[in-house]
Amino acid sequence: MNFTDRIRESLENPAELERLFREDSEAFQVAFESVFAENPDAIVLKVWHERLHFQPVQSDQSRLILADSILILMLCLLAGTIAKLPAYFPQITENWFYPRNIAFVIFPALAIYFLTKNKPGKSILGASIALFLLPLVFINTLPNLDKSDTILLSCLHLPFFLWAVLGFVFTGRAFRESDRRMAYLKYNAEMLIYTTLFIICGSLLVGVTAGLFSIISVNLDKFYYEYILIYALCAAPIVATHLTHAQSRLIGNLAPTIARIFSPLVLLTLIAYLISILTLQRNPFTDREFLVVFNVMLLGVLAIAIFTLSERSSTSKKLVGDYITFALIAIALMVDAVALAAIAFRLASYGTTPNRLVVLGANLLVFGNLAGMLVQYTRFFLGKGSIAEIKNWITAYLPFYGIWAAIVLFAFPFVFAFK
Repeated sequence: MNFTDRIRESLENPAELERLFREDSEAFQVAFESVFAENPDAIVLKVWHERLHFQPVQSDQSRLILADSILILMLCLLAGTIAKLPAYFPQITENWFYPRNIAFVIFPALAIYFLTKNKPGKSILGASIALFLLPLVFINTLPNLDKSDTILLSCLHLPFFLWAVLGFVFTGRAFRESDRRMAYLKYNAEMLIYTTLFIICGSLLVGVTAGLFSIISVNLDKFYYEYILIYALCAAPIVATHLTHAQSRLIGNLAPTIARIFSPLVLLTLIAYLISILTLQRNPFTDREFLVVFNVMLLGVLAIAIFTLSERSSTSKKLVGDYITFALIAIALMVDAVALAAIAFRLASYGTTPNRLVVLGANLLVFGNLAGMLVQYTRFFLGKGSIAEIKNWITAYLPFYGIWAAIVLFAFPFVFAFK
């Protein structure tokens, strides 16, 4: 049972509401908003609404802002310093350090942020630390082989594994709750949007700064571009995370809104793309680049479908957006079926390699996710299911991505003897 249902069942039990809040305040607040919208006249919910939205006195507010500012500054400095370790310690070579450790520039800082905000119990804290230390030690103790596909695959899948670990940190003790997992997906979308905006604005600032100083013959290359710019890039997702977390009620609908706008455009693009394939008679079975485009397209469609659903109300009424999302998923499944056939053809024709197995596994993973969403949507259109069941399928499927990333990260180098 998710937090939303547990709050609904506890409307006559104030003690249980307090216990739920103490169990996981973040999950409670996410679920509370929908319950309060359904029962705006409930006295107990009005009291909780005032409690959750209470604005502290100015002095308390100032202390909170100062504490948050110090935390963000320290995390930005930490991330930037990790990114610049090869510059500070010349014995660390860039070609060895960055492929193995680039993911540790940002993910630990984000994890510390959420651990600070969520205040988890000792078990969650210990598990979170272990889940970061294990891949850190593992990836840096692998042999330094220039032509090892499996080590490269481990490095490429490390960010996906750490993304799953960050999800565990974000959800805390409510990591099994569907509402909390969906909140993590929404956070990712918002964070990426604001990080992109920060980078765009930062790029404009860099251009203006370089132009101004070039007029007076001041060269900023060494210090500005090699230090300030790197620290700023590392700071962007951290500041975006804080903005998303602190202003969640204000900006929480941005990603789903963008997804809804682009859904019909992506659908038309997919249809035109498939028609072009048939018209031009392109062969994905022998065209490797064509297969790569297929996979990128699949991930994009999956992301748009999920973000569109993330803010979908639980009403049983069928909306235009539902039919667009359903069509997107159906076409994406057809694309994935072609991709799977092409991968199977390449395996049968050219033999088994770690790269081909990874691509096959990733496509099967996405295919299973999309197929489940299509089935749940079909049940919804037939009146046998609900939007909540579609969301539950999405969130229940998330751990499989982390499991697959862990298999490639930890097992593939040894299974294939570092080839």
